[in-house]
Amino acid sequence: MWGLTVLPVVVFALGWTRAGRRAPSLVFSAFPWIPISFDSLSFCPRVAEILRFLAVLSVLPVMAGIGSQTPIQASSRTPPALLIVLDISSSMTAEDFKPENRLQEAKKDLKNFIANNPHAVVGLMVFAAVPRLLVPLTSDHETVLKALEKAAPAGYGEDGTALGSGIASAANRLRNGTWSSRKILLITDGVNNRGALTPLDAARLARELGISIHAVGLGTNEMARYFVPSAAGSLTEVRARIDIDDEALAALAQATDGSYQRVRNSEELGRALSSISLGEARAESTSSAGEDLFWVRACTWTALLLLAVEFALVQFVISELPG
Repeated sequence: MWGLTVLPVVVFALGWTRAGRRAPSLVFSAFPWIPISFDSLSFCPRVAEILRFLAVLSVLPVMAGIGSQTPIQASSRTPPALLIVLDISSSMTAEDFKPENRLQEAKKDLKNFIANNPHAVVGLMVFAAVPRLLVPLTSDHETVLKALEKAAPAGYGEDGTALGSGIASAANRLRNGTWSSRKILLITDGVNNRGALTPLDAARLARELGISIHAVGLGTNEMARYFVPSAAGSLTEVRARIDIDDEALAALAQATDGSYQRVRNSEELGRALSSISLGEARAESTSSAGEDLFWVRACTWTALLLLAVEFALVQFVISELPG
């Protein structure tokens, strides 16, 4: 900006010097109410030059880009993030969770859990033989609830329990983001029997990304009826005792500073979910470059005012006859 100032100063100085060497002019008033003998009129041409010079100086800050990179402070709240990983293998249709089955009761309690954490962003992933993302992380809980309601048991060829794949896929979805905390809520009732990645290896990956896992195991260890899909598209009724790998689930939770709880009915599941804390939203202050037009407007209006005064002075107040 100082470089821009040098040129008008030099031009003004040269003009001022040349004006002093010119032959004297006869300056008189354009209004009868200003006396002809009013001595101040001889300074009016000089005043006009000064006004023009000041007008030029007023627009120099605008030319230099004043206000174009003015920092703007903004405050925001960063919410916690939770990705629900729900087992939909055929064993989740076991009817030892009343009044319906494990999957239906889990869906009911998850709806309450989501409703009790309105400040969090929530996503939904289901898995059996392979994981499948139903809803990416979002603050639109209504969309998550609708997807959760439609979650159905895996079909033929999709059945199984790929715990490691489900955890790894969820961790990948959580790896990028500015959330205040990142957590995986794993709801399952079985043993890892599909996929190439072990649950503990997937948990170690999550730990490296700063993600904690809260696992909840469903099951009563009693004989229960459940339904397995067949190639014909029908369901085959099976009665069996469904094993659950408590040791593996506890180990993966411990590896990520999370938690593991084993529940045997819907009431215990509700209490287990209520005990999981997602954390609070974190307040953050961000600074960004924005355009502040106050000084731009001030400089522009100042220049216009000075030019208006100079124009009025020369055109309406005084007249000059060259000597």
